[in-house]
Amino acid sequence: MGENDHVRLEEGGGFASMLATEAVHYLPGTIAAEAFDEHGLGGRDTRRPYDDGALTLGHHGDEGIHVAWLKSGEWLAYETEVDGAGVYELTARVAAAPAYGGGSFRVDCDGVDVGTVAFEPTDHWYDFRAVRIRVRLAAGERTLKIVAEEGGWSLDRITIERPA
Repeated sequence: MGENDHVRLEEGGGFASMLATEAVHYLPGTIAAEAFDEHGLGGRDTRRPYDDGALTLGHHGDEGIHVAWLKSGEWLAYETEVDGAGVYELTARVAAAPAYGGGSFRVDCDGVDVGTVAFEPTDHWYDFRAVRIRVRLAAGERTLKIVAEEGGWSLDRITIERPA
């Protein structure tokens, strides 16, 4: 992939299957957005005018790959091992072109809503900025989901740390 290229990931196969890690992400730590174990459309309309419902990965220069143009209702799931129960700070690197407004996402842990964050647009699709939310997580093996509440934005990575 060249700088600022995109590739479509069809549900259930091909390149998407190669990316699905099925590995445990240890927290605290950083998870690349494209290292999801599973993704879904949340039971909503799967057609998009620009790519027919496929999940899209983008490449942004030297910084790597991101999940592009998340649609409302889409989600990315990550299998995690949380070091200890408590409050954590989740930092997500997001980008959203001004013409699309900002966005918002919900964080689910084992199917339980642990917080929602909204953000303003960035300067362009490849201008990633950090947004933060504090979430309470239980220790042990947990499925963490990032659910696009208001779509039209891209996700580069999430970092989960104990607050300072």
